[in-house]
Amino acid sequence: MGLDRLSIARKIGLIIAVAVIAFAAFIGEEIANERGRILQTHERELRSIVESSAAQALHFEQKVSAGEMTRDEAMALWKETVVGLRYRANEYMFAVDLDGVVFAHAVKPALDGKNLIELEDPNGFKLFAAMIDVAKANPDGGTVPYMWPKPGSEQPVAKLSYVKAIQPWNMFVGTGVYIDSIDDEMTDFIIHAGMIAFLVIGVMLAAGIFISRSITKPMEALRNSMGSLAENDLAVEIPGIGRGDEVGAMAKAVQVFKENAERVAELERSKAEDEQRAEEARRKMLQEITHNLESTVGRVAGEVQNSAGTVRNSASDMQGSAAETADSAREANDAAGNASQSLQSVAAATEELTNSIAEIGRQADQSASISRAAATEAKDANDKVAGLQISAERIGEVLNLINDIAEQTNLLALNATIEAARAGEAGKGFAVVASEVKSLANQTGNATQEIAGQISAIQQATKEAAEVIGKIVGTIENIDETASAIAAAVEEQASATREISGNVEQVARATDTVTDNIGRVSAAGEQANQSANHLSEVTVSLGNQVTELRAEVDGFVKRLNEA
Repeated sequence: MGLDRLSIARKIGLIIAVAVIAFAAFIGEEIANERGRILQTHERELRSIVESSAAQALHFEQKVSAGEMTRDEAMALWKETVVGLRYRANEYMFAVDLDGVVFAHAVKPALDGKNLIELEDPNGFKLFAAMIDVAKANPDGGTVPYMWPKPGSEQPVAKLSYVKAIQPWNMFVGTGVYIDSIDDEMTDFIIHAGMIAFLVIGVMLAAGIFISRSITKPMEALRNSMGSLAENDLAVEIPGIGRGDEVGAMAKAVQVFKENAERVAELERSKAEDEQRAEEARRKMLQEITHNLESTVGRVAGEVQNSAGTVRNSASDMQGSAAETADSAREANDAAGNASQSLQSVAAATEELTNSIAEIGRQADQSASISRAAATEAKDANDKVAGLQISAERIGEVLNLINDIAEQTNLLALNATIEAARAGEAGKGFAVVASEVKSLANQTGNATQEIAGQISAIQQATKEAAEVIGKIVGTIENIDETASAIAAAVEEQASATREISGNVEQVARATDTVTDNIGRVSAAGEQANQSANHLSEVTVSLGNQVTELRAEVDGFVKRLNEA
C-alpha cells in the first residue's frame, strides 16, 4: 500500500511509530554498550588500586635500598596496608608470590603461607596459576576472570581480578570485583533507561496525537466547506482562515476559490443578459444581410449571364480561326515532309560518297605505307652493300700485305740460295729448302695476284650495285611523296564531304524541327477548336447554373425571413 493512500492521521502515526522504534533501538543499543562501559570502569578502578599498592611496595623497597629498614620490615608494613584496605564494602586485596604461596589475604588470613598454584575453581580453572602467568607476561598487569566465594559465603561466584607483579619481591598484588555487582549496576541502569524511554515515548505519543488532531480536524472542516462549494452553496463559511500554518494557507486558497465562484456566477448572469442582447442584434443584422444578398446576387447573376453570352460569341469566332489555323498547319506539314524526304535522299548520297572517299583514302594510306617500307628496306640493302665494299677494300689491303710478305720471302730464299752455293757441299740441303721456300713464295704471290683480281671484280660489282640501289631508293621516295600527296588530297575531299553531310543533317534536323512545330501548331489549332467548343458548352452550363443560383438564393432569403 503506497503512502498516497494513507490519511494524514495515519501518516503522522507512522512517523511517531518510526520515531518510537528508533528511540527504542537507541535505548537497546545504549543498554548493550552500558555493560561494557561499566566493566571498563571497574577495570580502570581495579588497575588504579593495584598500581597504587604496587607503588607503595616499591616505595618501601626504596627505603630498604636506602638502609632505612630491612626488607622484612618493609614487607610487613606493606602487608598491613594490603590487609587493611577495603572498598565497595566487600572488595579487598591479596598478595601471592610467583611460586603460588599466599603472602597476604584480607578476608581469609588462613590462606597465608599456603601454596595455591594448583587450586581450581568449580569450572576446573587454575586461577592462581593463571594470575602468575598474567603477572609475568604483562609488566603493567592484566585481568583474570574466575569463580571465587564472596566474604562470609562458601558459594563461588563469577569474579574479575586485576593483578600486577612486584619484581623486587617476586610476588604480585591483586584485587577484584564480583560480576553480580556489575549485574546490579546494569539492572539499575536498565530501570533508569526504561523510565526515561517510557517518559519520552509517552510525550512523543501525546504530541503526535495532539498534532494529528490539530491538523485533521481543521482539514475535515475545510473538506466539508469545499464539498458545499462544489454543490454551489456559496453562502458557506470557510473555517481556519485566521491560522498561520499550511491549513490556514489552504483555507485562504479555498476562500479565493469561493470568491472566484461568486465572480463566475455573476459573470454567467451578465453573460446571459449579453447573449439576449446579442440575439436581438443578430436578428436585425440578418435581415439586413438577406436584403443585401438578394439584391447583390440578382445584379451579379445578370452580369454573369451577359458575360456568358459574350463568351459564347467569342468562342464561335475562335472556332473558325482555329479551323483555318489547323488547315494551314496541315498544308505546311505536308510541304515540310516532302522537303525532309528530299534531304534524306541527299544525305544518303552524301553518305555513299563519304564511304567511297574513305575507301580511296584507305588505299592511298596503304600504298604510302608500302612505299615507306620499300624505301626503308632499300636503304638497309644500300647500307649492307656499302659495308660489303668496305670489307672488300680491307681484304685487298690484307692481300697486299700477303704479297709483300711473299716478295720478302722470295728475297730471303734467294739470299739463302746464294749462301748455300757459297757453302758448297755443306749447303746443299739448305739450298733445297731455300728453293722450296722460293717456290712457295712465288705460288703465294701468284695466288695473291689472282685473289686481288677477284676482289677488284667484287669491288666493282659492289659499287655498281650500290649505285643501282641508290637510284631505287630515290624512286621509292618519289612514290612515297606522291602517295602522301594523294592521301592528303583524299583527306581534304573526305573533310569537305563530311562537312556537306553535316550541313545536310543539320538542315534535315531543322526541317524535322519545323515539321514538329507545324505539327504542334496543328495540334494546338485542334485543341483550340476543342477548347472553343468546350467553352461554348461551359457558357451554356454557366447560364443554367446562374438561373439555379438565383432560385436557390431566393429560397434562402425566404427561409431567413421566415426564421
